[in-house]
Amino acid sequence: MTDGAKAKKGGTEQPLQWEIDVPVATNPLLLASYAKVFGLTALIMGAFLSFLMAVSGSPDAIPMMLAISGGISFALFGVGVLGMALIYRNRMSMRFTLDRRGARAETIDRRADKVAKATILLGALTGRPGAVGTGLIAKSTADQRAAWRGIVKARFYPRLHAIALGNSWRTVMILFCPPEHYEAAAERVRHGMARHPAPTSARRSPVGGLLLRSALVVAATLPLFTLPHPVEIDPFAPLFTLCFALASVWLIPLLGVAVIGGVGWIAGHTALALLDQRRSMFSPHELYRAYEVADGDVWAHLVLAALGGAYLVWLSLALLRGRVSSGLAGDLAQLDDD
Repeated sequence: MTDGAKAKKGGTEQPLQWEIDVPVATNPLLLASYAKVFGLTALIMGAFLSFLMAVSGSPDAIPMMLAISGGISFALFGVGVLGMALIYRNRMSMRFTLDRRGARAETIDRRADKVAKATILLGALTGRPGAVGTGLIAKSTADQRAAWRGIVKARFYPRLHAIALGNSWRTVMILFCPPEHYEAAAERVRHGMARHPAPTSARRSPVGGLLLRSALVVAATLPLFTLPHPVEIDPFAPLFTLCFALASVWLIPLLGVAVIGGVGWIAGHTALALLDQRRSMFSPHELYRAYEVADGDVWAHLVLAALGGAYLVWLSLALLRGRVSSGLAGDLAQLDDD
């Protein structure tokens, strides 16, 4: 891990900087990080598929969906690690800087930028938003900054010559050091955190609030999946809305624009379906009877769907206006070192 390492020495006010080639496919900390990401992916995928099975009346298929989600995520984990080992030859050049404001991690390997651009282009050409998102995230994390006031905890790994910086709920940056500079980097981290302690607001974990909003989002979209005749819709529209709503809660507020669009499309479809039915030969009394279903009154169902859609729009607007913070966006605001 010492190839190409260099440092600027001096007092605690002088920046400490070094470059290093990080083994991206064999480093235990990175492998653990990848495993957490793919494990979380398996849970989310399994939850979505199980949710769809439940609302479609096939709960017996849920165990199979969970097994499929776990298998796919495990396979992607293996392919991803192997791909990084081959593409980057298990080495990625990075530059780390510690100064009076905070820490900075830069990916200076040109191959990483080329891979990110290729992923975005491939995703756009094949119509896969997940690939586009992966490429955009890779580009956005090529230059990470973390102010000392946003760091709540630091975990030191002397044997691995690494320092993991975290906020109240996740690891935001890992500093990989050459062996000869590890102690200086560890001292600089301790000094920076002691001199610029995180405020009380940064020490409160947002996970509870994020989970509550996620539960409300799921509850709000549930009536959209089970709209009865004659306003039933393809599951893609509510699933699209649900995915982007959860992403806007946990990632960035801008994704709320897609949520508003999804709710608007569903509302327009419902209004047109009701208008077409009203133009039919049924009388108002017969129309009401036609709208009855075994598990309750359709009009009550439509009211629940309307309330759910209204909540999704309100939440999206609150996120876009900054009245409610997204998980990742809130972290970036606290970690801003400007």
